[in-house]
Amino acid sequence: MIQALHTSGLGMLGEQEYLDNTANNIANLHTYGYKKERLNFKDALYVNMRDASDGNSAENLKKGTGVIPNSVSKLHGHGPIIETGRNLDVNLSDEETFFVVEDYNGDQVYTRNGEFRISTEADGNFLVNSSGYYILDNGYNRININSPESGINIDMLGNIRNAEGEDVAQIAIVAFPSVSGLENIGGNVFAATELSGEAEIEENATLLQGYIEGSNVDLGEEMVNMIRAQRAYQLASRVLRTSDEMEGIANSLRK
Repeated sequence: MIQALHTSGLGMLGEQEYLDNTANNIANLHTYGYKKERLNFKDALYVNMRDASDGNSAENLKKGTGVIPNSVSKLHGHGPIIETGRNLDVNLSDEETFFVVEDYNGDQVYTRNGEFRISTEADGNFLVNSSGYYILDNGYNRININSPESGINIDMLGNIRNAEGEDVAQIAIVAFPSVSGLENIGGNVFAATELSGEAEIEENATLLQGYIEGSNVDLGEEMVNMIRAQRAYQLASRVLRTSDEMEGIANSLRK
């Protein structure tokens, strides 16, 4: 009965984290370029059991002790393509490619959010994303537009031309040997790791100006996941309550 308390407690903790993960996906339903997350579980420790039907049995019977959260995976499927009509909104057509941005620490990180803006500064008008990170060109330099937003044209290869038709820069689009190895550092931004490999310029990647990639979260699927997690949590809590009641009965027995 003590083991039942531990197992049911692990189940409740796991389902609570699953609910939190599902709630985070739903909260980012309208976040451009967001990739939904999946919480992965693994078995907790197994313990050896003695075969009650045969005390001399050499069978190595195992008893499970529940499951525990193991990791969170990003599902990098393409989200819906949304038409905005803005010159600075661009959609990455290829599923596992990314824009290169420079964060506030000067580090190169990666995102699929194509909602760009212009940051007017003392030394120029720079292309940034919705978080204020600088968009980098294929030489990994900041992109100085020096042109009003209405006159900017971005072609399918990421080449930027200003209102006068002059070439400004080419937006860097990169891919990784293993996109699943990227580290999610928050704010819809990723960092390269040893598992992901180094970023490589993707020469054949294409963009679509005036469109943007929406979140790949499926609200119907997430609601089903939430209901399932709630039911599993209720079952685990019922096991916990029943085990506690049985412990109380056993402790109150008199000889």
